[in-house]
Amino acid sequence: MPLIGFGTFQSETNAPPGTYQAAVLEALRIGIRHLDTAWCYGTEEEVGEAIRESGIPREELFVVTNLYQTFHRPEDVAKAFESSLKSLGLDYIPYAYIPRDDFSVARGSSGKPTIDCEFTRDYISTWQAMENLVDTKKARAIDVSNFSNALANTQKIIKMAEKYACQPSQIIPSWAVQRGTSIVPESRNPERILLNSQMVNLLEEDIRIIDSLRDETNAMRMNDPRAYIGFDIYDEEE
Repeated sequence: MPLIGFGTFQSETNAPPGTYQAAVLEALRIGIRHLDTAWCYGTEEEVGEAIRESGIPREELFVVTNLYQTFHRPEDVAKAFESSLKSLGLDYIPYAYIPRDDFSVARGSSGKPTIDCEFTRDYISTWQAMENLVDTKKARAIDVSNFSNALANTQKIIKMAEKYACQPSQIIPSWAVQRGTSIVPESRNPERILLNSQMVNLLEEDIRIIDSLRDETNAMRMNDPRAYIGFDIYDEEE
């Protein structure tokens, strides 16, 4: 799996049609071969169009899609996967919401998502259903994703960027890649797409500094869903 990927999360839901197709084509043009998308992003079709337009052989690409929370019931996992394959036009590739019949999120009177407590806790059953996809040969690998932290704007990272004559936003991705972690930054700006693909060779002493930052900042996640679902689902005091 290429460690440097390209993400296609729709940061703007009103982006004109073809926006993400163009961004993926640019990423492929500069040599990126790992693409990350998801049913809930609404970008799978444009990712597929970009792959076909690029003319790059399928076997040269590592394409990842994500299982949305409303598909966490074991009997729905294969449905979600087949839907993603169809949208992409390909032949292989922590809490659950209660879904509606069309797998959109059901909401209570407050407008907040209704949490499916059973499958929030029973993620093992979801994982086992995902394992079955590998047996069909349509999914070549499965993994856990979407764990991130917000350290890029700390003073130590800013000073480190000055040391390496790069942008602060390049430091954490470079650290992640050097420790063997895959990254999938997202952008629609060609200059930013290129910048996000350029890693810095960090010294071991600086890697250790970044390793210690979480304990100093207590930063564990960039994606905090409290405002969205209405309560804090995490217990991270330890």
